[in-house]
Amino acid sequence: MSEEEKDFQGVPKFYPLEKVSENTWNCNKMEPPEYEALKADMKARGSYGIDPIITARRNELEKDKISGGIVITDDVMVCVDGNHRLRAAKELKWKWIRVVIAEDVKDEETARSVSYAKNRERGHIDEWKEAENFRWLKEQRGWNQERIAKEYRIDNSQVSKRLSLLGVTPEAKEDLQKLPRVKFTASHFEPIATLKPELQVAAAKEIKELVKQGMLTEEESLTVKRVEAIAKEVKKDDAAKRELEAQVAKYEHKKCPKCKKDPSEKDYRGFPWVRCESDHSWNLKNGKTEEELVREYQDKLPKVEREEKPKAEFPQYLRTSYTLEEFSEVFSRFAISMLSRLESIKKLNLDGIDEAGEKLEIRLDLMSRDNVHLSLGPIYSASSKSINVERKSYETEALKDFKTVVTTWPEIRSMKKARETEKTISDLFEKFGDRPKRKKGKKKAKPALNEA
Repeated sequence: MSEEEKDFQGVPKFYPLEKVSENTWNCNKMEPPEYEALKADMKARGSYGIDPIITARRNELEKDKISGGIVITDDVMVCVDGNHRLRAAKELKWKWIRVVIAEDVKDEETARSVSYAKNRERGHIDEWKEAENFRWLKEQRGWNQERIAKEYRIDNSQVSKRLSLLGVTPEAKEDLQKLPRVKFTASHFEPIATLKPELQVAAAKEIKELVKQGMLTEEESLTVKRVEAIAKEVKKDDAAKRELEAQVAKYEHKKCPKCKKDPSEKDYRGFPWVRCESDHSWNLKNGKTEEELVREYQDKLPKVEREEKPKAEFPQYLRTSYTLEEFSEVFSRFAISMLSRLESIKKLNLDGIDEAGEKLEIRLDLMSRDNVHLSLGPIYSASSKSINVERKSYETEALKDFKTVVTTWPEIRSMKKARETEKTISDLFEKFGDRPKRKKGKKKAKPALNEA
């Protein structure tokens, strides 16, 4: 070391660029636009326009690496802080750069610590380089996480999180860092790092699909909690898959008896029941579907003679002394009364006499010669009803007054239905028939209806 160098220890001095090399542990993070701006500023202002870089003697930092008679002279330096400034100066083809020689930095771990502290002061720490730095201290110097945290003046959990990033596979890292519209930070990678390599691929694929489907817009980003949830779901699916594989290995009937596919998930009833992609379920133990097992169970049951149900006591129709012509007239008047209340008419059949006494016929199938059908909807009644009236003839003396048969849809099958039909007929003739209405206070006579 010359006397001139001793005089300038700790003081900025010009030093030849060819004797200063970049370090390999720099944790500084500088984006390309930021680096280009630095280089432009250095070109415009010269060496005095930037802060001097900090260097240490290479033979001191690499004394444990020097072997085989290799000699590094005392004037060769390693940049401790200022890697980007040193690189820009070389690109600008400077011959000299201002440096401060840190004589108290005599080993690489101290140099790394100084570099980290300076970069943290400027707020430009690259988490991945930080992780590599911590790993070097653990593997090459035997430091534990507590010592790293103490020496670097950070929390122990930060050391643990950074070291966990080293578990992210290069493939997953590259895929997720290239996602469009999403800034995937170190905090996003921490949940991914907890997964096994093959599961990292699955998580990355799911996240990429999420972005591809447009679930994220330019205004929003993928939150760390969302990534944590995806990682948790991937772990859960993997555990279910391994459980399924373990159960399938125990049994003989591994293929779906219907489509011959492998089981894809556990059935809701639990093992040994499984389900394939076609949503067929079967029992791994015996290879039978639920339908097959139910049939087998039913075949084993003792045969029971089923007694025939007694026929309905009440017939499926009513007979009335009202004639078919009377029903037709009542239904016609009902239809006419409804016309003024309808908003629109899609189908209607009418015939009759107009005001001039001429026969008028509008093809509407409301009445026919041997059958009358009427549907009474909400306009007439709160509950929808349907009545069919058919012409019948009876030869016996006891039934001679019953001219027609009334049925409903579905047919009358109970006394309750019969009473409802009787009331409907009574109400129709009360309102639209020619028979005199009962006077107020007097009991109205019921129409002649009888059971068969």
